[in-house]
Amino acid sequence: MFVRMTLRLLRLRSSQACQSLPRQLCTSSRCFAQDAPNSSQAKSAPWTASVVVDEDAADIFVGKLLENRGRKVEKDVPQWVKSEAQRAFFHAENVVQLQEVLHVYPKLEHTDASSFLSRLVALSSVPAVSASVQKEARRMAKEWLVSTNYQDGFAESLCSSSQAPLESVVSALNALTALYLEDKVHSQLLATFQDAVKNCTKAPISPIIAFAVCHRMNKTKLSDQLQAMLDHALYTKLSEVSSPADLLSLLIHVQLPSVDQPTWLQALEAKALELLPAMNAGELVSLVSIIANFAKVKPRNIPLLQNVVTNLKRHTKPLTINQLVTLVVSAGKIAFLDPRLLMRVTADLKVRADEIGKWTQMASLTSGLAQLRMGDTATWQLLVDWMERHLQDAKPGELSISASALARCNVTGPAMKKIGTHLAKILDPKLTANARTWLNAVHSLAVMGCLTPKLAESTLIEDFLTELLGSVDKAAAADYKTSVAFDIRQKLMQINSAAQLDLVDYRGPLLAKNDRRFIFSDTCAEEVSQLKYGKNMNFTSKQLRSAINAFAPMKTHSQPPQVTADGVVVDAVLSVDSGDRFLPTSDWQKGQKVAVTLWGYPHRTLMINDDTPTFLGHFALGLRHLKKRGYAIVQVFDFEFDAQKLFNQKVEFIQKKLVAAVREEQSKKQ
Repeated sequence: MFVRMTLRLLRLRSSQACQSLPRQLCTSSRCFAQDAPNSSQAKSAPWTASVVVDEDAADIFVGKLLENRGRKVEKDVPQWVKSEAQRAFFHAENVVQLQEVLHVYPKLEHTDASSFLSRLVALSSVPAVSASVQKEARRMAKEWLVSTNYQDGFAESLCSSSQAPLESVVSALNALTALYLEDKVHSQLLATFQDAVKNCTKAPISPIIAFAVCHRMNKTKLSDQLQAMLDHALYTKLSEVSSPADLLSLLIHVQLPSVDQPTWLQALEAKALELLPAMNAGELVSLVSIIANFAKVKPRNIPLLQNVVTNLKRHTKPLTINQLVTLVVSAGKIAFLDPRLLMRVTADLKVRADEIGKWTQMASLTSGLAQLRMGDTATWQLLVDWMERHLQDAKPGELSISASALARCNVTGPAMKKIGTHLAKILDPKLTANARTWLNAVHSLAVMGCLTPKLAESTLIEDFLTELLGSVDKAAAADYKTSVAFDIRQKLMQINSAAQLDLVDYRGPLLAKNDRRFIFSDTCAEEVSQLKYGKNMNFTSKQLRSAINAFAPMKTHSQPPQVTADGVVVDAVLSVDSGDRFLPTSDWQKGQKVAVTLWGYPHRTLMINDDTPTFLGHFALGLRHLKKRGYAIVQVFDFEFDAQKLFNQKVEFIQKKLVAAVREEQSKKQ
């Protein structure tokens, strides 16, 4: 009888509350919200209006609250659930049920009060919606909270109790901040927090981090004094961080002081290294993403990244698609080329490839793999198969990104051709962000062998060249040493060669031979050569030229490093006759022209097995065009050239390769 009377009383109160409660937060039969997920969904991700609650359901819920009074808290509840009231908060699936909890538990201790406010924020959150909708939902929850006169009710325990732990103070303070409620309760809690931070020696670090994260995410402006105290507390107590979640929250959400950022990051990275064994797979992936985001502030920490990969081995469950995308994109962003990382990614992709749900995921994944120069054929085939199955659903921009990745890693095969052909049909300059994006898309098709006359012409007309090169040269001050300036010119030159050599029916414009924008002086060619080789191979390239100069002197019998009309950077050009003699430049027409090119680790794909690496797509395209122009090509790999220890051995090695290349070319003509 008592329970029935109580239910009637609570239903009356709930009905009265619903009349004042904003519709979007109300879920009784009188306040129906559309498109509400079922109860099991709400428990894992509570929505603003998570369940349609009728009167019978309300009876059941309140009845359970009354029945559970005095019982022990179940074991299968979140860690924060410590009391009966907190158990009731957890089981409340919407704001109306949460309100009913207050009727059953009108007096709340400070920890229960902070838990109630946190649960209110969680239940008034609207996942996967715009920021404006989220803000409106929070505003309505705020209005309801104020209408309950909570300041003189349960919140009093938070403000009046000197025993309230800092965790409870910060939890309540963050909840009020999220609800945009700056009242006397908020002011009192903020003063309590400020006192704790001012004398931070005994204050725990976790709630301080939670406060900093909340105010960063909600873009709350703190006073200069409080901000300075907060920064000091975070830095001095960093050594006390023992939770990976706290550390990652600090790294992701807290804005580090602009002064001395590298020192902060160094300390944070040291702490991350310490906590690696305690991190789960998702946290390890997040750490790689964080390191990538800080790359502009501090050089990448290779030892830390290598330890992350080592610790990933502990977690044998395949990473999710989202985790794989984050890991690959982040590693590619900072050029972290670790074969062990690629082995893990390829192994997990074999399990998860069918779980790729949309083209945005595929575009990000393939783009990241291309930056990592991933060359595993089987993995690329998995991704190409997915692209082929979903080809009709692809937008031009997304497909263009994936096609560029295939082109960069020189992926071949019928399915790849089908993808390239489809992209060529749907590409539209009107839908492309800018001229450079358009150039990249067209160049990718040239590498894939799917270029059309119309697309080639679109990049070789003078208006396009003027627009593209003008903006680039203005930004780069016409400096060929900038990689962007050369990259654009090289792509235009390769498209031009593809139009000449690959498209037999092309009748559009071509780059003029005397166009100074595409003529490289010896000095410029040397600078471009340094771009190709980087600091690690520059010494080898100089040794190679010295070895060639020993039997084919520069200017008289060989030409210096140059950029050919096909956009290929070569170290020397010579001519060899049928008697294996190196001809002077005046007699070159009597022999076979030979282009000597040096290659190394940066120019080929990265393999994770015993397969032979292949040239990256734009290098392969350039070599293909050189051969079509009648050159014999000598490919010198740095590891084999460096294996010749003596200078005479290097000279002999190059001579033999030159003669062998010429003989092979001559045999093809017979």
